[in-house]
Amino acid sequence: MTCSITAGPFGSNDQLQRTNFQYTLQFQGDIKNRFFYSAGGAIEKNHLYGIAGTPRIGLAYVPMRPGTRVFRGTRLRVNVATGVQEPSLATEFESLYKLLQESGDTADIAAFKVGPLGPERSRTLDIGIDQNILGQKLIFKGGYFHNQFSHQLEFVEKGDLKTYFGIVPTGYPSFFGADLNSLAFRAQGVESELQYQPFSHFFLRGGYTFLDTVVSQSFASDATKARGGVPTTNPNLPGIPIGSTSPLVGARVFRRPPHTGFFAVQYSGSNFSAAFKGALASRADDSTFLGGLDTTLSGNTLLLPNRDLDHGFAKIDANFVYRANNHVSVFTQFDNLLSQQHIGPIGYPSLPFTFRTGLKIRIGGE
Repeated sequence: MTCSITAGPFGSNDQLQRTNFQYTLQFQGDIKNRFFYSAGGAIEKNHLYGIAGTPRIGLAYVPMRPGTRVFRGTRLRVNVATGVQEPSLATEFESLYKLLQESGDTADIAAFKVGPLGPERSRTLDIGIDQNILGQKLIFKGGYFHNQFSHQLEFVEKGDLKTYFGIVPTGYPSFFGADLNSLAFRAQGVESELQYQPFSHFFLRGGYTFLDTVVSQSFASDATKARGGVPTTNPNLPGIPIGSTSPLVGARVFRRPPHTGFFAVQYSGSNFSAAFKGALASRADDSTFLGGLDTTLSGNTLLLPNRDLDHGFAKIDANFVYRANNHVSVFTQFDNLLSQQHIGPIGYPSLPFTFRTGLKIRIGGE
């Protein structure tokens, strides 16, 4: 695998190559069609960070097989796994460790716990139950998950590069900022789903997820310690510690709403089908990522408190399809019926209400 990035305006042309190998093995089976198991994993020889293993185990037990009576059909399941994600080739060009090494800043490498780019790591556990309530017509699914994420990549914006390291980026890719493996957090919660099919062509589905995330390490907190325990603040909002580049230890992870849900109503007939769907999310923590980028002496008046900075939203969609015959179909798609322009990443608002309609014509065939 090779990558070459050329940035004409900045006069930079970088190339690198990775040669990776991965070996996978898995065993799976069942006992009397009630107890199901799978065990396996992978061993990866990565050009960037060496050897990494990712074992995983999955178990499922069916104490009560599905039937037509009430509450006939129960399935218990548990999964345990580990994972690694290598940095992208483009990210390797943006390594904060390389940037500090090139500037001879070994003191800040130690103070800010900066190391060479390595894999993002995860450990996941989920336990759940699938319960038939009215045969196959009404089904409930619920579960608990507990995940640990470590060595996650964080991007240090150019304003923070100047504030903490005295580096003023001038060329690509450091013109935008730099990356390092500094984020670690726990994510646990519960998820539920209800499926109901009262008639053969009519289907209802809905679900809710509660997510609790807690940051245990981040660049923002490492930077606070390196500055003698003085957190970043907005001078217009004194006393409120702010994670500029990343969340502070003990806070929630950015852009992970603690409450999310969905619903769907679908009808599928021989000549006509329709669907009405929605996705809902509560407020979430985030940052404006504008530390050190204003024109004042303090440099942080453009930062806002992280807590609930992203607004909640509801995205409602609908679509209809009419099949006139075997060759002609008419379709209509409505997106974001409430026209809520929520923002995922700061600065990138979603589209308002949009729609499209068209005609599908099939040539040939039966």
